[in-house]
Amino acid sequence: MQALSIEANPVCKDEVVTPLALEVLPMWRKLLNPFMIWLLRSPLHFFASEHTMLISFRGRKSGKVYTTPVDYGRNNGAVYAITSLKYAWWKNLSGGADVELVIKGNRVAGQAQITDDSQSVLDTLQKMYPNRTGFERIASGCIALHINLAVV
Repeated sequence: MQALSIEANPVCKDEVVTPLALEVLPMWRKLLNPFMIWLLRSPLHFFASEHTMLISFRGRKSGKVYTTPVDYGRNNGAVYAITSLKYAWWKNLSGGADVELVIKGNRVAGQAQITDDSQSVLDTLQKMYPNRTGFERIASGCIALHINLAVV
């Protein structure tokens, strides 16, 4: 499985990016992403799995299985995640896609839907982070993922 960029915070629209950040962030992602995938699949997942899950899906064109860590929230049997428009991995979920999640060390199957509708993104951010405010300024740079878990 190929690793993709980690998205450890809910800020989708970059407000200030310094030249140093442009050089350092991709390097950190390359180092951190494989580590997070290993950690979230290991018995030590509890160090990170409270708010971070793995999502695996098939590439639309290549058929390869990709895995990326993302922050998530749960509400009434559904799982929610947010990603930035600047990442491309979410395009594989367009039109709905079967996914496998690793949540708190447990593998679960689901059906993912994506939307870039600002109100849906805002609602998703508020479900994921109920004690935070001020999402209006970043919602337009995000994609919301809604994943319905398979009933076993």
